[in-house]
Amino acid sequence: MSLVEISGADALVPLPPPPPPMPRRSPPPPPPRFDAFDHKGARMVCGFRCPVTKRSSLKPLHWVKITRALQGSLWDELQIQYGESQTAIELDVPEIETLFSVGAKPRPKPKPEKVPLIDLKRANNTIVNLKILKMPLPDMMAAVMAMDESVLDVDQIENLIQLCPTKEEMELLKNYTGDKATLGKSEQCLLELMKVPRFEAKLRVLSFKIPFGTKITKFRKMLNVVNSACEEVRSSQMLKEIMKIILFLGNTLNQGTARGSAVGFRLDSLLILSETRADNNKMTLMHYLCKVLASKAADLLDFHKDLQSLESTLEINLKSLAEEIHAITKGLEKLKQELTASETDGPVSQVFRKLLKDFISSAETQVATVSTLYSSARINADALAHYFGEDPNHYPFEKVSATLLSFIRLFKKAHQENVKQEDLEKKKAATEDVFGGPDHNIDSDTSLDDSEAKSPSRIRPPPSIPRPPSRPRYACCRIPAVNPPPRLVCGPYPLPRLVRVGSPSPPPPSMSGGAPPPPPPPPMLVASRTAPPPHLSHVRSIPFQTRLVMGTSPLPLLVREGAPPPTLPSMSGGAPPPPPPLPMLRYQ
Repeated sequence: MSLVEISGADALVPLPPPPPPMPRRSPPPPPPRFDAFDHKGARMVCGFRCPVTKRSSLKPLHWVKITRALQGSLWDELQIQYGESQTAIELDVPEIETLFSVGAKPRPKPKPEKVPLIDLKRANNTIVNLKILKMPLPDMMAAVMAMDESVLDVDQIENLIQLCPTKEEMELLKNYTGDKATLGKSEQCLLELMKVPRFEAKLRVLSFKIPFGTKITKFRKMLNVVNSACEEVRSSQMLKEIMKIILFLGNTLNQGTARGSAVGFRLDSLLILSETRADNNKMTLMHYLCKVLASKAADLLDFHKDLQSLESTLEINLKSLAEEIHAITKGLEKLKQELTASETDGPVSQVFRKLLKDFISSAETQVATVSTLYSSARINADALAHYFGEDPNHYPFEKVSATLLSFIRLFKKAHQENVKQEDLEKKKAATEDVFGGPDHNIDSDTSLDDSEAKSPSRIRPPPSIPRPPSRPRYACCRIPAVNPPPRLVCGPYPLPRLVRVGSPSPPPPSMSGGAPPPPPPPPMLVASRTAPPPHLSHVRSIPFQTRLVMGTSPLPLLVREGAPPPTLPSMSGGAPPPPPPLPMLRYQ
């Protein structure tokens, strides 16, 4: 502070403080933001009045929020516009809260807990069987009570039988005093089945009825076949004649031994005819029997035609058939018991009881007929075993029929082999007639060594067709064949001519006016598997059975390669000319 000099007593008195500065003018308040309130105290958001009350949680709108409006933007204009207390449209906020609230979802009512009464494994099996049936349980129960075979088959009935409750399960379900609706699905199924008294027994009645007609028809057919087969065998005269011939053959072979002078033989002995071979091992006693019958009694070869029903007995077993008929008889007894028990069931089993009574009456008649037919077949089967001298207890009908069928099969096979062998012999005889003599055996051919004679490639030539009687004979020989037959190519010379046996040979052609030249050397025969060369394309192939006659010269010989050539006879009265080279047969 400044000091002022004052004379006298007032010396150095301080000055008063300066006055305070003038207050600055405050800026105008900013325009109302989005969280402004109107004059009634309600919160304003973009000009829309929102209640101050606590809102319920709403579903959020997942946008990207702008926290500061840029000057001149839409959001800045909205702030300026609605900040000046302008009125905006009002929205129904409670409606928005109702529509977009995130209130807790209503919890589903808790399901009542199922009360298990039966074993878990048994319950699961029950559910599986219900799915397999693929039919509502009440519909199946109605079909059973009506004994309707068109709705259910045997397999479905067996599944239903597995669903039926046991005595323990029925007692457990009857003693349950709680709410039946709380029981599981398997327990509900068992309760439904318990509504029909003895439902399992009624299922077994239907299971017996469905295949009954088919079984009775099958039994009748099989028993009729047995009776027919027994009658055919015992009345066959041709079979009797064959057995008589076999007996004679056996006594002939066993003459002078303990097996000889037999009055008969066991039925199994028919099968060893094919095992008894002749001395040459080319024929059995069965072949000989067929051969004798073919030559002296050809009508007996078809004896099997008298035994047409025997083939159908191959799959029939009388013992098993008797067991099945006995099972049907016992099944009828159970049906009668169910008929008696169903009289106390009341109206629920009235239709079932009537249908069951009619079925039992018809079934008893059919079973009695089949039983009578079986008794007749049993008697005929035993008589058939006695017919062949066998004991029915040790040699039943099944064994008798199997033995006879095996004998027929072996007999047919031997006869077919005899016919085949006879045809081969006829063809062989025809071949010998064509070539003017017996056919040579390859193994006995002295012009070849043993290794060549026994070679697999050396096969016998196929038989030829017999020639007509008027055809002239030619000198022929058999040339060993190869497979395929060789083609004969005659070097540079033409093929030699074929001349009739016994006719004079033509003179060799003269090449000039003078004496005939010496004969050319015989052509070389080459056995080739390929086609002839181009310069010999005019040469044709000739059959390998043909023997070549070379004018007046002897027949060409087949000699072993490397062997000395034989001396040829003279073609004139003078000294014999030097021997020409012999034709050599070479295999290429």
